[in-house]
Amino acid sequence: MKIIFWNVCKKDSNVKLLLKHAKKHNIDIVLVCEMPLDHDDNYEDYELVIQSEKFNDVFAYKRKSINLSSPCKDNTGYSTFILDSKKLNIFAVHFNSKTYQENEHYSRDQVNDLTRFVPQIEKDYSSRSVVIGDFNANILDSDIFSKETLGVTYFKKYFKKCKYKFNEKEKDFFYSPSLDTYCNKNSSRQTPATYYYDSGLYKWAFIDNLLLNFDAYKKYVKNSFKIVYSLCDTQLVSNGKILNQYSDHLPIYFEIR
Repeated sequence: MKIIFWNVCKKDSNVKLLLKHAKKHNIDIVLVCEMPLDHDDNYEDYELVIQSEKFNDVFAYKRKSINLSSPCKDNTGYSTFILDSKKLNIFAVHFNSKTYQENEHYSRDQVNDLTRFVPQIEKDYSSRSVVIGDFNANILDSDIFSKETLGVTYFKKYFKKCKYKFNEKEKDFFYSPSLDTYCNKNSSRQTPATYYYDSGLYKWAFIDNLLLNFDAYKKYVKNSFKIVYSLCDTQLVSNGKILNQYSDHLPIYFEIR
């Protein structure tokens, strides 16, 4: 199964471009946040299966040939969930930015809601879970990725061996392949991450990220996680800089068996 996510910055042209790219590359699930209010529910081979009245929620398209279990949306308003026929829970998120919140721990409150919700879904559906989307946080942000919240590691040897406790229950870590992508300076890499801003400490950040629990990781297609630099013939990056006339975020993509 092929899955792509993009923050389209409220531009309908970006949604159409993303779906055109998805069709060309046989992508099964297309996840979109900051969806424009005027959008199509169907696009050729794709149909909208998750939608919201809020542009900042995550919308989901699927190929019409893909069979899903009943999609559902959580009651927090922060995340969207798709349960697919291959026994996989996909938690697609768009957390609010701490920059615009009076409470500096607002993002942690959101992720704690998600942390409580994930085990409920895993109990009723599949033990395989992935979390993907716009976290509005860098990969080292403790409010989002520490063991006190989602429990994320970027190191496979710890991921495979270690567990952590949440509410007195032992849980597996989530693993993110984004740090490997950030550090891998191969010839195909055009940017080190998906979003650029000058924080003083760092300029590039994986605001958009992928997390896999251990059961999902076993089905993850090795090295399939990547930043998408072009959609069809449209370049999203030039000379190492994101072309903001499209979006200030770059799409991310991965595959799972």
